[in-house]
Amino acid sequence: MFRLLRSGANARSLSLHRRQSVRSFINLTPSQRSNLGGFSKVFNMLAGAYLGGLVICGGSLYWIYSDANERENIPFDISYPNQIEAVKAINKDDVLQSPQYAAKHYRKILQSISEEEPQDNLELDSYDANDKFDFPMIKSKVLLDEKSNKFANFYINIIIRYAKSLLSRNKPESATKILKKIIDNDEIFFNLGNAEQISSAAQLLGKISQSTEVQVAYLMRTIEMLTRAHPSLKIDNQFLIQENCKVTNEFLHTLNSMAFLYAKESTRSGISKSDKNEVLSNSLNIYLSNLKVLTDIQERVSAEKNGSLKKYYPLFDISPLNLMVQIAEIKAHISEVIWAKGFKENAISWGEEVVDLLFNSYNETSRAAPILISTLNNLSTMYAKMNDKVNSERCLRMTQGIEVYELDRRNWHDETLARFSRIIYNRGPLGIIEKALTERYGSAKPIANLEEYDELD
Repeated sequence: MFRLLRSGANARSLSLHRRQSVRSFINLTPSQRSNLGGFSKVFNMLAGAYLGGLVICGGSLYWIYSDANERENIPFDISYPNQIEAVKAINKDDVLQSPQYAAKHYRKILQSISEEEPQDNLELDSYDANDKFDFPMIKSKVLLDEKSNKFANFYINIIIRYAKSLLSRNKPESATKILKKIIDNDEIFFNLGNAEQISSAAQLLGKISQSTEVQVAYLMRTIEMLTRAHPSLKIDNQFLIQENCKVTNEFLHTLNSMAFLYAKESTRSGISKSDKNEVLSNSLNIYLSNLKVLTDIQERVSAEKNGSLKKYYPLFDISPLNLMVQIAEIKAHISEVIWAKGFKENAISWGEEVVDLLFNSYNETSRAAPILISTLNNLSTMYAKMNDKVNSERCLRMTQGIEVYELDRRNWHDETLARFSRIIYNRGPLGIIEKALTERYGSAKPIANLEEYDELD
């Protein structure tokens, strides 16, 4: 019992000693507290820098992800590594405008998805294992019946993006084979993917073939698909737009391509005069029909004040700049068709209208300068054939000061995103902080482009 009392007394004595030690540690002298305060400031600075680094790194990575997701809806049906590859691919393709460096990411996604699928779900008959750019595609029935719409649409759109990126790598054979898997499959072509993107892919496939017959066939197929996807698109048997047709960007582009092929057919060797006049008339009628739609929209855009017209044309760019360029382009084609039909003075008049539209504002978009230069060259030739040397030379002089821009000027958002992307791919997320500190306390260095550190596979 005495032992228990003695041990209890010792425990209380030890506890009292510890409390006294803690009090003596807390009750520091002023000089001791000032020394500790210096370390506290350093600790706060380090903590602030650490948290700031986390915010910048996390924020920049999320910014890149959210931008890629807006450009192409990335489903959660795919694995996390594939989501990362999708962000890299879309970012390099659209933001950095380097599709040749996005091709490897697209292929990695498609191959990874194929590996995750059972063999029975894959189209192995059309897969060439010796072609490193090919991949086993999921069967259309599986995409329609077993996969979610988000996954199926994402999968089809990624395949189209991959094919286009292969064209930038100068791989037309591989691109053609991949595009045909989508465009020639009725179940996919008419039921899956983004109708605008599939339309663009179908026309691209026709252009690769360089055959007028094939191009016409794909244009007809595209028009059928677009009118199925959008019942508000209305045309007659002559491809003329009907009343109350809510045009889309690709629909109008498809009709313009059809009119261009009609005009191209008139230059075929051996064509009779009557057939030539017929195809030229068909071309002219389509162009005039499209022009009427665009001028009507332009008038409504000029008159509207509350922005409601955009809701009426959700898939068409109704910006004044786009309308101006499209109207000018169609008028330039009309000038050429009318000249071929023999109405020379009218053709020159249409060409001069194009010059009036674009000459003072061609530098606002990269699309305008090529149209303006082509029209001026055509006018110079027309005037020369009309024995009007003065106007012919005037048109040639006007072309000399026109600069052609390959890309449009970017806004602040796109330019900053592209800058961050190049830094992150080269130096990692902390490279953004490193770049800022280097420019603040040292000499600034140019940001490396993908070509300088990334490799084509």
